[in-house]
Amino acid sequence: MSIKVGLVMGKKRVKDKAVLNPAIQDVDPSSSMVQYMLYDKYLLLLIAITLLGALLRIYRLGHQSIWLDEGASFGYIQETFGGTWAKAIESSQAPLHMVVLHFMTLFSSSEFSLRFPSAIFGTLTIPVTYFMGKRFFGKEEGIISAFLLAISMMHLWYSQEARMYAQMLLFASMSLYFFYVAVHDNNRNSWVLYVISSTLAFYSHYYAVFVFIPEVVFYLLLNVAIPAYKKKSLSLQDVSSLKGFLVAMAALFISTLPLMVPFVKQAILRTSGTPTWGIGQSASFVPTMLVEFSTRVPSSSAFFILLFITGLVVAAIRQKEQCAYLGLYLFIPLLVSYILAANMPFSPRYLLFLLPAYLIFVSRGITGIASFLSPSKKIRESSANNRTRNLIMLSFVLLLSVLTVPLLSQYYTSAQKEDWRSTAVYLSDLTQNGDAVVPLPNYMYQPLVYYYSNSSDNTILATGYGNDVQSVASLSDQYQRCWFLVTWDIAAANPDGSVLKWLDGNASFVNEVTGIYMFTSPKI
Repeated sequence: MSIKVGLVMGKKRVKDKAVLNPAIQDVDPSSSMVQYMLYDKYLLLLIAITLLGALLRIYRLGHQSIWLDEGASFGYIQETFGGTWAKAIESSQAPLHMVVLHFMTLFSSSEFSLRFPSAIFGTLTIPVTYFMGKRFFGKEEGIISAFLLAISMMHLWYSQEARMYAQMLLFASMSLYFFYVAVHDNNRNSWVLYVISSTLAFYSHYYAVFVFIPEVVFYLLLNVAIPAYKKKSLSLQDVSSLKGFLVAMAALFISTLPLMVPFVKQAILRTSGTPTWGIGQSASFVPTMLVEFSTRVPSSSAFFILLFITGLVVAAIRQKEQCAYLGLYLFIPLLVSYILAANMPFSPRYLLFLLPAYLIFVSRGITGIASFLSPSKKIRESSANNRTRNLIMLSFVLLLSVLTVPLLSQYYTSAQKEDWRSTAVYLSDLTQNGDAVVPLPNYMYQPLVYYYSNSSDNTILATGYGNDVQSVASLSDQYQRCWFLVTWDIAAANPDGSVLKWLDGNASFVNEVTGIYMFTSPKI
């Protein structure tokens, strides 16, 4: 009887909407995309949110100076596509983003052009997040998580950086979505899209391997371990699903095989030494990551984290399967990264691909609290309760926005990266013919040469030396005057501090330009 009442009331609501808005009369979702968008308020909201995200990511895209990692990306670009690909492989780097930058430089090598692909990848991740949230929990969770991603400080940062992280995040999110769809629908197209997106994620960044592992674990738990525990025999549908899974895994292995050698080389290189920078293996590892996923500021992140924990609990009670899937996707990479942090320099950006899943849980926390505070028990009460529930959800979203927007303003109005652009101009005014320019650590030449031409300035750019006191002292003896450009990275490259001690005793401090300290030797 209740089903019939629901159907009658549903038809009445559609009829009433058609009277109020003739534009949606006789809407057939398959007949017109425009009509369907007018009918579905969530799609209209998604379009608005995506446009907001695009604006935030394009705005002042070239304002910040190129910094070390962006300079490194630029350094991989060669004259030909093949040369760029080979250079990345030779350096044990995932090559796809370097190739994207290669094609961008055919038009321009400006900061805006180099960062533009990341802005596009970042913007496209917003609707993908909506469809993930919608598939896992519902439209409300989808639209809230898409909005939170649009204003996310962490995501904005890497959507405005000429690096591969926003690109990898987009393809990893698509992999997460299409795998879940394929497992449940066993649709060939979904398996194909899963393999393609997963391959592109791995070709963007090797850390994408930790995208695949939780997916495989989830499938084995859902379709092998649990049925075996319940002593359930396989049906024809189960056999068909297993076949699709195995074919997809084989295709993924074959497609990633060309990069296995550089992947293994990079893994060995990264884990073979003692970390001198990054997040160490400590009790603060997970809290630090959650702060990064929230606002990147501990005080304002607490509310995000509470909602995240709430979302986990609510989903564990009401949507166990979805909670297990997203939970495995979050916690397996976090656990492995915690273990790896003891043997490799670790940065939160490596786990950027977890951000949408985190925000989806935050969104589930919001909707869970709203449902608890405004439960709908009777049909005649549902309209009023829905308004109250929507108001509660909107209040939470506005509060999270208030915590984030001031940080956005600060991000746009202050220097966030080492200013090699201004340093190059300042250096040109100081140097004389025959002076040596010495970046410290030595690899800091990469962002410097993006702006500074030593041939035009008639100076000598010193490269290939060690980051030890003997090398620095030798350079000072070799040239009539040396200009040392020192960044905080010297603490990682020279952990004993001997280079800074030598500079303190043998060179004069000249100036500091946004994190770049300039010394000259001999002393003035």
